Order: sequence, then C-alpha cells, then structure tokens
Amino acid sequence: MQQVSFIADYNFSKRTDVYLSTGYARNGGLSFDSSATAFAFNYPQMTGQKSMVGVTVGLRHIF
Repeated sequence: MQQVSFIADYNFSKRTDVYLSTGYARNGGLSFDSSATAFAFNYPQMTGQKSMVGVTVGLRHIF
C-alpha cells in the first residue's frame, strides 16, 4: 500500500484557526485494508476499487 497525507493549519488569531487534512492511499498486492478489520475503523474499500481519498476542512474557535 502506498499512502500520502498532508496537514495544514493557519491561525487567524490567538483563538481562531482553520485546518485542512487530506490523504490518499493506493492499495496493491497484499492489502489489509480490504479485510474485515477495515470495517472496525469505518473505511471499508468498495469492491473493485484500488484507491481512497479523504479530505477534512474545519474552522476552530477556542473559548
């Protein structure tokens, strides 16, 4: 399995920031992500698919 991830965080002020997290995974050969244990982590591979992409964007304000 080949995997790449990227995380960025930018502070607008002392208490407010925006964040971005993204990841890409390509399965090949022996892949444990297609096994039954993948369902425990809520990212099951769809039948016939060989890659996954995930993106998270958020705005955080700390009180």
